[in-house]
Amino acid sequence: MPNPWVLIDSWTFSVNITERDFLNLGAYSELNALLRNITTANSGLLQAQVSINNGSSWLTASGDYKEVSGNDGSQANLAAASLHITAATTARGGHVWFPNWNMPTVPKVASRRNLNTTLGALLIPQANGLNALRINNSAGGNLTAGQIFVWGRL
Repeated sequence: MPNPWVLIDSWTFSVNITERDFLNLGAYSELNALLRNITTANSGLLQAQVSINNGSSWLTASGDYKEVSGNDGSQANLAAASLHITAATTARGGHVWFPNWNMPTVPKVASRRNLNTTLGALLIPQANGLNALRINNSAGGNLTAGQIFVWGRL
């Protein structure tokens, strides 16, 4: 039987921030993040980015993430894992699950959902285990309200 999920960390808005980093996650084999009612100063997409060096740098280049189309299997290069498809400043949410978060030598997989849509499969072609997660807005600017929860499984 797998280990149970544990709440690692959470964020509830109190002051505007440009991003929320969750560090020291390298021990977890699986990771889940849930975003609720996040509003932003600039109209953009909520997104997740990951790190292999505990946040000293982040995977942010086009091609660090590859979205696999559900229609034809083609791959598109991305600089982050978008968590919804409509740019906005109004309250948005989403969910991302990393089933092989800290596994070395293999590409990582991420499954992203919001309440209405399953986004395309996401590959992170990284041979190192992941150990930090960042949530931010694709258009820059601040996160101005909402909550984020991060769970892990050892």
